[in-house]
Amino acid sequence: DTLITIEPPCIKGLHLPNGFSPEHGIGDVRLFKPTGIGLKEFHVQVFSPYGQLLWESRELDENGSPSEAWDGTHNGQLLPQDVYVWRAVGIFCDGTAWQGAEGEDGTVKTMGSVIILR
Repeated sequence: DTLITIEPPCIKGLHLPNGFSPEHGIGDVRLFKPTGIGLKEFHVQVFSPYGQLLWESRELDENGSPSEAWDGTHNGQLLPQDVYVWRAVGIFCDGTAWQGAEGEDGTVKTMGSVIILR
């Protein structure tokens, strides 16, 4: 008998939402929650329009999916409706880096915007 080791392919992906509504809607619509799979390293940060770091996470679950979400608050205070900036980096299970999200102009960037709707 011959023993063959089969490595499953690295199923991978990462998506960051462009808007959420903390006070309205159902479920994940109320949160800024990156979604993905196959990540072995991950770091996301959200900044105010003035560059202040408001929230960040590096937490992944056992499937390599981001496991934390931002609720639109800072220091316990709800933030106003506005456009905030996110920055994310990720390394997948096959060692490749996340290249970024495709913008409206077709370019791929590791930064983007998210709108809090009130």
